[in-house]
Amino acid sequence: MSSDPQDARREERRVRAAERRARAAERRAEQRERGRTRTDARRWLNADAIVETALRIADRDGFDAVSMRNVASDLGVGTMSLYHHVADKEELLERMSDAVAGEVVMPRGVPAHWRDALREIAHRTYASFMQHPWLIETAGKRPLVTPNHLRHIEQSISVVAALDVDRETAMAMVMATDDYTVGHVFRRRSFGDRGRPDVTPEDEQRMREMLATGEFPRLAEVIGQNEDLAPPPDTFEAGLEWLFDGMEAVLEARRG
Repeated sequence: MSSDPQDARREERRVRAAERRARAAERRAEQRERGRTRTDARRWLNADAIVETALRIADRDGFDAVSMRNVASDLGVGTMSLYHHVADKEELLERMSDAVAGEVVMPRGVPAHWRDALREIAHRTYASFMQHPWLIETAGKRPLVTPNHLRHIEQSISVVAALDVDRETAMAMVMATDDYTVGHVFRRRSFGDRGRPDVTPEDEQRMREMLATGEFPRLAEVIGQNEDLAPPPDTFEAGLEWLFDGMEAVLEARRG
């Protein structure tokens, strides 16, 4: 028994109408959900949350990925809503820089002994740079005059201010600690935990061929004793104490 063509067309139109209504209902539900999400976000949205998100983006995707649009996307809010709390990207970068500088500030104040104080500064600096890989890339480009930057500098100066040395020597002690710490971070960031680049089988073969020439007897002797030239895990700690030992010797000589 054949169907009436008109009935078939009416049924087809009915099905299509039902599908359109279903899609429209789905879109309305999504819009309501987005509206609720954005409303909830606006309730807790503030400058601290924006800066925290920007830091997370920089740590995850690199400093260049930080933009007002990307921050808003991560927060699930409209870009314009950020401007109620942060004036523009320039202010955002300044707040990011200040937040990172705050990680280096000693919260309990400056330890009484200069060695303990410089050690804590070194460890806090090391941790901050390892947490934020982009800090080395943006050195000299980030805003450097912020409250926490000045607090860090104030603490650093107070560490050596009371020592019986001239101003140049005192500041050199602080700078040497910073230079050693950042240099160690750079190596770790460049080469990983082993502290040196990975060596391919081709590199090893070329090394053996060059050592066989006899031109590098010392290097051949070292490699012969220890094929794995990775530094020990406490290189940072040991080197830092050696640095302080040298400073201690200078101070003792000045006293004597």
